[in-house]
Amino acid sequence: MNDKIIIFGDGGCKPNPGVGGIGCIIKYKNLIKEISDAFQLTTNNRMEIMSVIYAFQFLNSKKMYLKCKKVQLFSDSQYVINTFAKKWINVWQTNSWKNGTVKNVDLWNILLEEVKFYEIEWLWTKSHASDEFNNKCDQLATKAIQNGIYKIDVGY
Repeated sequence: MNDKIIIFGDGGCKPNPGVGGIGCIIKYKNLIKEISDAFQLTTNNRMEIMSVIYAFQFLNSKKMYLKCKKVQLFSDSQYVINTFAKKWINVWQTNSWKNGTVKNVDLWNILLEEVKFYEIEWLWTKSHASDEFNNKCDQLATKAIQNGIYKIDVGY
């Protein structure tokens, strides 16, 4: 069975650090769900991670893991992709996050909890290129920033 969920996520800040936004798109069978949000003060890397968190929080709120566990996740953030694809996260956890260079531990812990039900293929896509869904996520994040309604990034 080739059933899989496809997620595209993007986040950014203008300036960095500054006001940040996230955009994500979830595709599953006939479902296409777009999600966006904005934060008053944050960083680009935090927004990249947050876009993925939002996608999985949506999936988990719908208990999608009961229908499908396979996920292809696309992000233009090498920070996000390499954290899992190159297993940096395993080293960080093994070292109990102690080496002092690991940033955004609060978000990594949230993301680890959200993804635990899924088999994820972490895929990098070039930003501002020909990937229509990555471009749409960037537009969603930018529009969320422009809307002027901001949450507080409590971990920043």
